[in-house]
Amino acid sequence: MIGKQGISETGIRGSASGPEAISVCPTCENWNAGGEARCVECGQSLVGVFVVSEERAREMGRRRRLVRRRNRVIVWGLAASIVAVLAALAGLGYMSASRKLDPPSSSITATPSLNDWPMYQRDPAHAAVVDGDVASPRGVLKWRFDTEEPILSSPAVLDGLLYLATGDRRIVAVDAGTGELVWEHAVNGPVDSSPAVAGDLVYVGLRDGRLIALNAANGVLSWEFQTEASIFSSPTVHRGELYVASSGGVLHALDAVTGLERWRFETDGRLISSPAAFEQSVAVTSHDRYLYILDSKTGRPALKFKTASAAGSPVFDGDFLFLADATGVIRSIDWRKHNRRFDRLILRTKIQLAAWGLTDVIPHQAGYVWGMGTSESSFIGAPVVAKEIVYVASTTGRLLALDKATGETIWEYDTAGSISGSPSVAGETIYIGDSLGRLYALDALSGEPLWEFPADGAISSTPVIAGGVIYFSSMDGGIYAVE
Repeated sequence: MIGKQGISETGIRGSASGPEAISVCPTCENWNAGGEARCVECGQSLVGVFVVSEERAREMGRRRRLVRRRNRVIVWGLAASIVAVLAALAGLGYMSASRKLDPPSSSITATPSLNDWPMYQRDPAHAAVVDGDVASPRGVLKWRFDTEEPILSSPAVLDGLLYLATGDRRIVAVDAGTGELVWEHAVNGPVDSSPAVAGDLVYVGLRDGRLIALNAANGVLSWEFQTEASIFSSPTVHRGELYVASSGGVLHALDAVTGLERWRFETDGRLISSPAAFEQSVAVTSHDRYLYILDSKTGRPALKFKTASAAGSPVFDGDFLFLADATGVIRSIDWRKHNRRFDRLILRTKIQLAAWGLTDVIPHQAGYVWGMGTSESSFIGAPVVAKEIVYVASTTGRLLALDKATGETIWEYDTAGSISGSPSVAGETIYIGDSLGRLYALDALSGEPLWEFPADGAISSTPVIAGGVIYFSSMDGGIYAVE
């Protein structure tokens, strides 16, 4: 046996002979004497294998080792480059998703004073509560403004003007004290979205998918933003950003002054509920049956909370968020919680263990505080939280008052008709309208009725309280002012 030299090169076919004649096995690279018919190491046939001198074999082996070393360097270099590129792309993706944008061009917010109600549910958190020493209306009509079609949206009141989107294809501004028309802006269809007013602009979403910004003083169009589908929800203005949800399933964050898009977030379902904003978070419910809590500066989701039927708008109240859905369940959620990796897998595993009877612990998803359900009710509006009580109205006409900490029922009141809007609270009184056109004023602590006001059509909006006057819209095409 000549020995194994770690080469596999073949040389030039020849007739070399003598002790230096080498046949290199193509399988195991063992050196064999030039006259061998088979490799003495592995038995491989050497017929047709080149025969070279020992000096040539050594030179070929040296070159082969250099080629192998070069190839290893190339392969490892390519592998390292691929890993580096993938890591860079992943890092860029993460940075792109998490980086904070430059601040918006202003800090305007639809923040109400004691005598204002500038947007749907009064403020970006959707509180629908007027705190402080407010005058108590007596249930007497002050004025009425009539349009030609049913009104589906709620009014906004700011600095003595009432802004309303109508069913007869207009955005109007009315003197809040007299009901006299100040200006009107024609649009191309009925409007479902309630106006939001901030700075010197009025924002309204339209069925053609446009979000328009009008000059609050004269109704002249300032700018518009085209979304991908109809807008049925109401916009929210918070800290210089405007949030608008389209029925195409996308939440858009715009600069509230310029209308330029800052970020967008896509869901797997329609968005018809209005987004709520608080501190550095924005919440929206989707028809994909999830509540999304997003970082308002980046649009990146922090908490994804599964619901049964997310029809209503969310409400922030300090450390908690409240959400009522169409299956008759209202939930208290710790919105500051965040989803962690494998949360859903762990939750499904715990649920299965409970189903098998292997544990008595009822699992809940991240953020869950409590849930209260009733098979006799369906909730479609937003809850209201005031003085440690959560108020929620059902489509069956029932108004419930629940303990904020536990969800236990404190009192309930049945109206004469069904309810399609949300309640509102001012001082010690809660107000709600029903499908029979009755506006109810109840004691907020006890649920005792104080008075009723009859309208000529179903009350379709949340009652708005500004300056001691209640404003609400009706399916009879009227906007009522009651003092």
